[in-house]
Amino acid sequence: MHWNPDPIAFQIGALSVHWYGLLFSLGLLATVVVGHKVFPPHGFEEKHASNLTFALFAGLFIGAHTFDVLFYNWSTFVANPKILLDPRIGLSSHGGAVGCVIAGGLYAKFAKLPFARLADAVMLAAVWLFPPIRLGNFFNSEVVGRPTDMPWGIVFDGAGLPEPRHPVQLYEMALGITLIVVSLWLHKHRARLKTGAIFYGLLGSYFAIRFFLEFFKEYQAVSPHFPLTMGQMLSLPGAVICLGLLWRRRPILVPADSDRGDAAVTR
Repeated sequence: MHWNPDPIAFQIGALSVHWYGLLFSLGLLATVVVGHKVFPPHGFEEKHASNLTFALFAGLFIGAHTFDVLFYNWSTFVANPKILLDPRIGLSSHGGAVGCVIAGGLYAKFAKLPFARLADAVMLAAVWLFPPIRLGNFFNSEVVGRPTDMPWGIVFDGAGLPEPRHPVQLYEMALGITLIVVSLWLHKHRARLKTGAIFYGLLGSYFAIRFFLEFFKEYQAVSPHFPLTMGQMLSLPGAVICLGLLWRRRPILVPADSDRGDAAVTR
């Protein structure tokens, strides 16, 4: 299959709306809508979902941009540190996750809210951003996979790559859709789960599976002789920390007649 779509979805006068920007925006909108729906059942007033929107979006973009510069464009940064202020460089999903965690942690501290419970609610909304981002990468013919002879290999003509490659963007989109389905189930059964289990479980699973999906992605070397990609090096700590904290909270399930602590937070 050959893939060479127009990266521009539509135009309004002189304004060109790209597929990536459109899908990213729709993903952000989905997180806002879902956030306002899941916050009250977790004991938070909707105002916290509104307030957190700005904090998390700032953390997302600052973290994603900073990680992309420092971990994927280090040599360029050393030669010209001013690129840290250039928003056109790129975005790293790992940095976006770290930025959101920091922003959410700061908000929880200043608003005097329980971080683990807040993180559970935020994570239920955040997973809705994963699929549209990777679909946007697919339309842009970027973040491509390694060459393959599998029948579903795709020739990314738009990227000037003549050989069929793994459509790793679609693999990661499928991962995002799976996490959404799991998140819906976890939200439904949240009363049986210990606080923090949703956040650590979903984020840890994302990083762990992302580590293995990196084997199908175009190699981004840490050094010529290092066996792991930069994406794997960034995924591994996240997976170990989140799944380790989840393990420490065992047993994850709480008795059906116990109070999980989702009473309304009125601060």
